[in-house]
Amino acid sequence: MDNASRTNERKAVGLLVRLAFAGGEAPVSRFATNLSVGGMFIRTRDPQPVGTRLRFEIDLAGGRRVMKGQAIVRWLRGVEETGAPSGMGVEFTEVDSETNALLMHLLKSRPA
Repeated sequence: MDNASRTNERKAVGLLVRLAFAGGEAPVSRFATNLSVGGMFIRTRDPQPVGTRLRFEIDLAGGRRVMKGQAIVRWLRGVEETGAPSGMGVEFTEVDSETNALLMHLLKSRPA
């Protein structure tokens, strides 16, 4: 996805995200490398197909959950395409009020 087609400002992050995919696969942990109010980019060598629905959780180091919600895979990027890390862009479809408030705070206060 190119920057011109994005509707939300993105910030660079390094967040460990636990992902559970529809279909009953075992949850996996991957790193989100950028974040916006509308979604995040998840770095992975084995992205799920576009249209895959998932649940996500982000915890602090002490195990306290700080963000959770549901998302859908909207686009994929392979290493061969740009030389950038491979992964998948996901769009949030549902987040709780605490997650939304934290997203707004992080994106307002964190330098790009």
